[in-house]
Amino acid sequence: MASGRIERRLSAVLAADVADYSRLMEEFEIKIAILRICQEFLSYIIGALMLVVLIHGCVQFYDPAFRECASGYFCKCKQFHTADEYRAFRVCQAAVLIGWPIGVGVVIILQRNRWHYRRNYW
Repeated sequence: MASGRIERRLSAVLAADVADYSRLMEEFEIKIAILRICQEFLSYIIGALMLVVLIHGCVQFYDPAFRECASGYFCKCKQFHTADEYRAFRVCQAAVLIGWPIGVGVVIILQRNRWHYRRNYW
């Protein structure tokens, strides 16, 4: 008789543990889904910023071969530029040359789960 009570008690405890485990797994899966959505959104924002910096540099400095001369700086089109324009070009060039590799690395890290998921199901 005592063993029947113990078995019923154990089965009730196990059922409660299974229900708690199922609830915890559902919460965990929801958190993982939210994290993946945030990672993807952040990677799109970083990609858009990288694209904006590149387009700004291409539009603003379409002929960037600056050379120093006696009256300032000139480019291949023989247009003269001031020292401020040259400094702005150097800042934009540094932003592209430093920001793009870092941005690409961050986007690859943020998108690694997405690529891993696709690779497993192809």
